[in-house]
Amino acid sequence: MNLKITYIIIALLLAVDNVFIRFRVGGIISFDRALEFVFFFILFKPYLIALRENSFFRGWNRFLIAFIVLQLVVDLRLLVQNQLELKGLLIDVFKGLSFIVFSSLFFLTAKKNLKYVNIILIGHFAICIFSLLQHPLSPIAGQMLDIKRTLLSAPTDGRISQGLENESMYIAGGHADRFRMAGPFVSTISFTYFAISSFCMAFFMYIKTKKRFYLMVLGAVFICSALSQTRSLLLGELVLIGGYFFLIPHKKRPIYQTAMVIAGLVLSLSIVVGQEYFLPKNSRLTKLSSQGESDSRPLLWLTGVTAAVRYPFGVSKREYQTVKQDMYHKYGHTAILHLPSHHGIINVGIYYSLLGYVLLFMLVKFLLEHNRKSNSIMRVFFILCLLGYTTHLTFHNNIFLIADYPFFMVLMLLGLESQGLIPIPEEESQHVNPITD
Repeated sequence: MNLKITYIIIALLLAVDNVFIRFRVGGIISFDRALEFVFFFILFKPYLIALRENSFFRGWNRFLIAFIVLQLVVDLRLLVQNQLELKGLLIDVFKGLSFIVFSSLFFLTAKKNLKYVNIILIGHFAICIFSLLQHPLSPIAGQMLDIKRTLLSAPTDGRISQGLENESMYIAGGHADRFRMAGPFVSTISFTYFAISSFCMAFFMYIKTKKRFYLMVLGAVFICSALSQTRSLLLGELVLIGGYFFLIPHKKRPIYQTAMVIAGLVLSLSIVVGQEYFLPKNSRLTKLSSQGESDSRPLLWLTGVTAAVRYPFGVSKREYQTVKQDMYHKYGHTAILHLPSHHGIINVGIYYSLLGYVLLFMLVKFLLEHNRKSNSIMRVFFILCLLGYTTHLTFHNNIFLIADYPFFMVLMLLGLESQGLIPIPEEESQHVNPITD
């Protein structure tokens, strides 16, 4: 196969990650994930060369292998204690290998040419358009939902069926203020993890090229983020935007800083006053709790931390449920019994044991050390990406070491930029067409 076509297909596969989950090989592995493994073996020689020649890529792979081994040790303990089936162990090993495959494919593809990153972002832009057309305010929302049913419908999966039914009711009833945009993904939360990573990537490409196309992507992702009514996602994106304009040296920085302070004050005042007069009464964006009750997350975090400490060698479902029962009897909040920790970092200790926190700390240190090799603007930018991402995952369960694939692409951009492997000369950046070049 022509290598150019190979890289284009890879870029398309990475762009639509977690979209075509219905279509599976043997009912287990999604077709796109299986194809990623195929292309990984096609590019195995470039992969080995990158391991040998690139210190960042070599270190990154070592960390992922360390997490795979640690997960295997935890699973073996649970397997011996009859708290985990062999199938669960094999799934965890495959997932760990898929992390290596996904991040390596992006690393090799972006290193080859940034035009393949453009293809990914075009795919992301298309996902945003699809999402907007599915919103209750869209005249073709029903038809777009039918397409989503084709992508996701699985008669045996009650969670997916219920989610589709809920979206159908909101669209049919025109309840735009209560509709949480999920686009082609199985849930709003899956969409938000896609969105934060896409936002970081588009922002990176805008800094590199100053092309308006990336502003279009940023705008589309931000609008969809607002329509997802996910406060942590919007806060994460605002950390990136606000931090960039406040911290990046620029002759107009005082103007940007003043404008952002004024905009922040106006927005805060609008939310306070608007809840009474003009903002949607049912919108989650203006409430601390979507149910009008106290937020249960602090108790969920405490329960997760308690489980990780009580079972320092990894936590089984049975052990987690035992901790939940104890915490419920102590605090009396029913959410404790039914919900996980809602904190990606806490979940690292639950999945990987307390040693997982040590590895995570070392990984972050490794990323920051390489980030220092980038120019001053990119150093600040990637730190803001990490802060924005952490802001989001602090309120949700996923992290790139557990189930979140898109953010691998942001981390690989950090590595490539720190190695000086994707610079765009200023004279060339004025002629880059993100669609045709």
